[in-house]
Amino acid sequence: MKIISSDLFWKRGWIPVGASIVIIWVSLIPLPALPEIKFIPADKLGHLLAFFILSLLYLWAFDNQKGIDKLNYHKGKVTFLITMIIGAMIEFLQHYLPINRYGDWFDFFFDIGGIIIAIIIYPMLKQKFLKRYGLVLILFIAVQVNGQNAYNDAIAYQKHLSGEYADSATSPLKEEDLAKFKTLDFFPVDATFRIEAILIKEENKEFFQMQTTTDRKPEYRVWATAIFNLQGNEYRLTIYQNKKSLEDPEYYDYLFLPFLDLTNGESSYGGGRYIDLKIPEENKVIIDFNKAYNPYCAYNHRYSCPIVPKENFLDLEVLAGVKKYK
Repeated sequence: MKIISSDLFWKRGWIPVGASIVIIWVSLIPLPALPEIKFIPADKLGHLLAFFILSLLYLWAFDNQKGIDKLNYHKGKVTFLITMIIGAMIEFLQHYLPINRYGDWFDFFFDIGGIIIAIIIYPMLKQKFLKRYGLVLILFIAVQVNGQNAYNDAIAYQKHLSGEYADSATSPLKEEDLAKFKTLDFFPVDATFRIEAILIKEENKEFFQMQTTTDRKPEYRVWATAIFNLQGNEYRLTIYQNKKSLEDPEYYDYLFLPFLDLTNGESSYGGGRYIDLKIPEENKVIIDFNKAYNPYCAYNHRYSCPIVPKENFLDLEVLAGVKKYK
């Protein structure tokens, strides 16, 4: 008995194959060097959902022309084998490639869970549904996996920041505060506060002395204006470049984005917050407010911190990033 009609498979098969390529590609995008995060429930559910949809697409591609009632056991086995190999390969490559990702067998187990669920419920689905919405499902997989990457990146950054504050060698906390410190308090990670901004660059701007909370006046220059939409409104923020960082091989490509918003003095530090950026290759940049952090002087008055320029005020509540230290 022929398990799969090769002609029929390749009429449909490009859809699950394309979805597989998307999942593998997005899963191997390099991330910043951050510590390993052992278990994030939303990430595991993302794995389960992505492999559930991927398995449905393979089952549909392997299905014969007589309809889903004739779906035989072998097609389920082939689907299970292919998708299982894809899941295992992703974890293997994430573990061994130098892309700052971490192979996690919990991810693989949730992949398997999604595969098994798809095999069980596929006979209940109508063939026309997958035929009609196959491309939509591929797009959904890409968005889902990429969204999980962004979520994981923000969570990892926040844990890394808390780790620095817990370490006496890098912490700005006072000795008495460090003794009882556990973790920084953050707003829940919110994907709507991760936006893409268009940059209007300023060429050869002169450096100026930025005001700080002390007599220290570091030299900065305006590097660009970021224009973006958030919650249905357009906003502009000025991005700065520190003169001293240009001389440091580790920070020469760093940019400084200070901002104020309506949470200041309430749920966030009254003096505003900062975001670190890197010089992008194009005239656009990702601004992730989930990575907003407080100036050191929010924790210890002995530090000197740049005062956020008034023009960098956002007339909305940025419910993302670090909260006010209590």
